[in-house]
Amino acid sequence: MRLMWVLAFALTVALGLWIGLPRTNEAQGKESAGFLDASASVGASLSAAGAPTPSAPTIVAQPAPPLAVPPTTAPEKAVVTPVTSVRPAEAEIAALVLHRPWTEVSVRLEQAQLPEARKNMYRAFSAALAGDRERAQQFSKGLDKSDDLDIRERALLASALQGAPVAAVPAASGADSIGAVAMALALRARDADLALAKGQAPLAAAAYSEVLLADATAEWPSDRTALQRWTDGLTQAQAGHRWNAKGTWPSIQVTVKSGDSLTLIRQRTIKENPGMILCTGLIGRANQLRNERDLHPGDVLRIPTERVHMLVDISTRWVLYMIGDEVVAAWEGGVGKPGNDTIPGTYKIGLKQKNPTWFRPGAAPVPFGDPQNLLGTRWLSWQSGGVESHLGFHGTTDPNTVGGAVSSGCVRMRNSDVEVLFEILPEKSEVVVRP
Repeated sequence: MRLMWVLAFALTVALGLWIGLPRTNEAQGKESAGFLDASASVGASLSAAGAPTPSAPTIVAQPAPPLAVPPTTAPEKAVVTPVTSVRPAEAEIAALVLHRPWTEVSVRLEQAQLPEARKNMYRAFSAALAGDRERAQQFSKGLDKSDDLDIRERALLASALQGAPVAAVPAASGADSIGAVAMALALRARDADLALAKGQAPLAAAAYSEVLLADATAEWPSDRTALQRWTDGLTQAQAGHRWNAKGTWPSIQVTVKSGDSLTLIRQRTIKENPGMILCTGLIGRANQLRNERDLHPGDVLRIPTERVHMLVDISTRWVLYMIGDEVVAAWEGGVGKPGNDTIPGTYKIGLKQKNPTWFRPGAAPVPFGDPQNLLGTRWLSWQSGGVESHLGFHGTTDPNTVGGAVSSGCVRMRNSDVEVLFEILPEKSEVVVRP
């Protein structure tokens, strides 16, 4: 099922590429002209067939509509059917193309049990992403005539060779190869890096968000280095977007009154917008407030109107903090050890505690500061059916265990990370835990 959702993403991206594929010019060289010309003709036939033409998202600041509380259930993943030509060795190569540099892909391809055309497809694609255009063109020769590549793979390779951006488009049902999935995500990650380098924070944030979400659903093994690289990029991008008072994100405005505190502002906002889930830390972070001394009568604060929720992916051991459909912050986390597994499901944030006491079932409480207290500096409990469970987010006295299957079922985070989460995650926020 995890591959299915991502396959849908790659198919729609590929179709968008064929429709809006840029034309080649002489400066791009004649060596790859046959491949690119063939790609353009396929794209033209798709357009003529009436396929919709996607475009890159444009984020425009505007007043938020009347507050509506979104549903609290996670959306169903699109069901797709992979092509039957996926080879056992392909998943490993596809993962390397997405996660690792060209040099590692090249070495592994020498031993891979794949047709030479598919090897050259991956070589050309990885070399193009690495900026080695001459080598990419050499490996792409003849691929336009090979039956070992499908239409989606040709489109994605053409995009890499030309440096064309990949539009962010909605996922749709369909079939796709695992190679096309990895290539589509790799191009989106490239676009995120380029947007960040150009100071285009909203575009970079959206692209990093898509890659993190899609990679977490893939069936190939997770790669901590790649996840951390994308997380670092997301952190930089969101500093100029969702965590910027001048960012282009949906909000309502609240004017600070004499004697106001963040607590009073929160209470007044919720009273005027029934159903809103909000915490003071979220208001402060979104408005770049260092502390309450930054509040002055007459100041206008922006309050995020989209739903705050969490996604915990057990397989990748990554924790995603989301506002609306966008990942706004992400961290590595530890999960339950065998026999004490983290239980998939949907929860709500319950009790939040600083410097928590550890209440072990059937044992005496262990106060904060005691070497036997493993909860670190923060505790955010998970409720199930309105009842406190034994699960939650917490810090740790041993940060080296984060990322492992080491806990008694909770999600263990570094103290510095869980302290941030504690401030910006409101009580009653939804937490979806998936395998």
